[in-house]
Amino acid sequence: MPGDYLVNIAVFGEYIFGDGFNSSITCRKYCLALFVHVMPHYLAIFSLFHRRIHLILIAAADASKSIVHLETANPRANTTVSLKLTAVDSDGRLRTSGGDDFEAQVAGPEPKDSLLVDQSDGTWRIEFVPGQPGTYTVNITLGTKHVSNSPLSLEVL
Repeated sequence: MPGDYLVNIAVFGEYIFGDGFNSSITCRKYCLALFVHVMPHYLAIFSLFHRRIHLILIAAADASKSIVHLETANPRANTTVSLKLTAVDSDGRLRTSGGDDFEAQVAGPEPKDSLLVDQSDGTWRIEFVPGQPGTYTVNITLGTKHVSNSPLSLEVL
């Protein structure tokens, strides 16, 4: 339901989101879910259902445990190269939802049309088109930390 909602989260009496007075989220036309980083390793998902706010606190992805792998066999110039990033939390559990702030950068002779898509199931799709043959490097980070096997080096034919 559209409107302004006062949201405060306290753990053992200490606010970890909001200040207890004026921290609000605003839902315009639709507000199904809102991801908010509430602590260094946790995300809160606020969802509206039957005019009530439901809060789910989940562990955020851990870059050092997340992994990316190449899905395109024998990458070739001027064709789409696909990679899959699988997010893992700090306890080693596969993430089952999206919302983490991963970033992907592609470097090489001629990278074109790079794309990072949150699949909202704990995986991300990374695609790019190498414009010419050569060595390409894919850097995937979460904040300032690389995922476990990043940077990933690819030889494009």
